[in-house]
Amino acid sequence: MKESLFKKILWADILCWPLLFAAFYFQPQYVSDLYVYSESLPSFLNSGLELTLAITGLALYIVSYILLFRFNKLGRNLYLISFIFGVILDTQTSVVISSGMVFGLDHIQAMIGGVIIFSLFTSPIKDKLM
Repeated sequence: MKESLFKKILWADILCWPLLFAAFYFQPQYVSDLYVYSESLPSFLNSGLELTLAITGLALYIVSYILLFRFNKLGRNLYLISFIFGVILDTQTSVVISSGMVFGLDHIQAMIGGVIIFSLFTSPIKDKLM
């Protein structure tokens, strides 16, 4: 894989974040109402802790993106840790209700993340990381 293609894949992953936030913000009203109701359901984590962990995970992603654009070897490990951290956080939060657009974008971002992880550990890009 060429460096330019890898950087384009990274940019696609980064672009998914604001699209996800915008799609979540502009959901239909009935989905928002159901989401407000779901917040009253019991959760493994309380909402304050969930928010803190989510911000921490987002910060890990941002740092890993910067390191990956510089082809730093630490970026590879940090991206993998942040990806696994995100999966664990997704499984431990309360009920998630979202529209099809949010659900689809979330899956697209997960697929792009899989491509990035696959590239970092199996393609010639792994040799370019210093």
